[in-house]
Amino acid sequence: MSPSSRVKAILAALALCVALPGCAPMIQTTPANIETVQSSADARAVWLKDTTRIKLDTGYTRLVPAGKWTAVGRLSQGTVYRPVGTVFTIAARQVHEAYLVVHERTLVGFYLPGESSYTPLNNAVPLSLGETE
Repeated sequence: MSPSSRVKAILAALALCVALPGCAPMIQTTPANIETVQSSADARAVWLKDTTRIKLDTGYTRLVPAGKWTAVGRLSQGTVYRPVGTVFTIAARQVHEAYLVVHERTLVGFYLPGESSYTPLNNAVPLSLGETE
């Protein structure tokens, strides 16, 4: 290997070492069995009055949009709400579809329907919720 090739290889290895810590972390999840809503009467909807900025445990910031959210079930951590007319996602190493998990008007984490898992927020976020029809 020529000296210039060796220098290029060393620089490439150093660049990789510097870049690796910057990779997005995986979110911590636990398997979750959602108790689904049994009837449309149980599918209570709430209105998130204000768009809410949250900081995920991965370091990413996400805006939870104001609007209508429908209850789709329950976990031991709280009621699970799906957005109406849109898809909500959270990002880490991958992008995950996410439903809100709310306990006593506070966002405590997310249910990930694609993985049937729950991911908590280290810092719960109060939500400005109103009832809908």
